[in-house]
Amino acid sequence: MRRLPELPLPTAPFLPGRGPHPRSLPDHLPELDVETGSPEHTIRWRYGLDLFDAGCFWEAHEVWEGLWLAQDRTSDEATLIQGAIQLAASHLTALLGRQAASARLRVRAVARLTRVRRGMESRAWGIDWDRWIGPQPPQTPSPPR
Repeated sequence: MRRLPELPLPTAPFLPGRGPHPRSLPDHLPELDVETGSPEHTIRWRYGLDLFDAGCFWEAHEVWEGLWLAQDRTSDEATLIQGAIQLAASHLTALLGRQAASARLRVRAVARLTRVRRGMESRAWGIDWDRWIGPQPPQTPSPPR
């Protein structure tokens, strides 16, 4: 279920080296302001989840990076957002056939997400924690058609 259905998803996810760079494509991603306040309620966080769930991992990474840059880097929020960015990067590198790099990124992501899970579970982050950091690695995602 989309969190922000009013924001369009890309017509196809960007896979580096396999097509034009999104910054050269008009309207690939909407311009989003960096909001203040609790990050889990921001448009950037929720839109990033929509992108992630749609298999648009590069795009989710880009949207979340702007949110991460606005955080105090020592905060649990920043750690969680950085873990989400690394998880998206892990999925993207798997799609590109770089399984070893994907596995390394996943280990880093899971470590960060596990570190902050207890304090964050009660907040409305919209994360399926078991799917994100469960004991079994996810199957290599397929890009949406």
